[in-house]
Amino acid sequence: MKRLYPWITFAVFRYFSIVKIKKRLTKHNVDLRILKSKGDLIQAEADLETKKAISLMRIDEHKRILEQNAANQERSFASQREQEKISMEFDLLKYRLSREQDLRLLHPDLVLPHTPLGKTPTQNQK
Repeated sequence: MKRLYPWITFAVFRYFSIVKIKKRLTKHNVDLRILKSKGDLIQAEADLETKKAISLMRIDEHKRILEQNAANQERSFASQREQEKISMEFDLLKYRLSREQDLRLLHPDLVLPHTPLGKTPTQNQK
């Protein structure tokens, strides 16, 4: 019996490994009738693993492209916000210049202090 024990365990292990491979292949809709030997089973399993690896690579590539598009879109929004801010500052400058010109026309002897953007004349004197 001691001589047969290693062979029995080997046969049982081999049988269950083949059953395990067959279950995995049938789960992925591989036709087992065309597979004749254990070599064919192993080759089919390797092909299945290759297909999985390729699909995972495609998924990773798709995720990377989506992340890149999101980053580009965020940069575009930031650029657009910056342009809007500059446009608003320019409009404010034009408004202030037109107000100063209107005041100079109404009161030519009035001297207006120069005030930077966003400051009142009292803040400018401090």
